[in-house]
Amino acid sequence: MDQLKAPLLSATLYVVLMALTPLLGEPIIVCIMFIGLPFILIWLAVRVLRDGTPSSKSFEDQFYEDYGQHVPVKNRDAFLDANDNFKTKE
Repeated sequence: MDQLKAPLLSATLYVVLMALTPLLGEPIIVCIMFIGLPFILIWLAVRVLRDGTPSSKSFEDQFYEDYGQHVPVKNRDAFLDANDNFKTKE
C-alpha cells in the first residue's frame, strides 16, 4: 500500500485542482486539465493493478470483501423474510 500512496494522492490532488480551475476564469487551463484527466486515471489504474495487493479470496467464494459481515438494520423485518431473503412486492 505504501507504493500506492503517491499515485493516489497525486491523482486526487489533480482532480481537486481540476475542479477548482473554473474559478480562475481561464478556459484554456480547464480544457488542458480535462484532456489530461484520462491519462492520469489510466496511470493510476495501471499502478493499482501492478503494485496493489491481490485479495486471497476468489470471486466465487466471496464476491466482495465484506460479504458475510453482519450489518445491523433498524427495521430488518421490513426488508427480509424469515429465510433472510429480500422481500419482493407481490
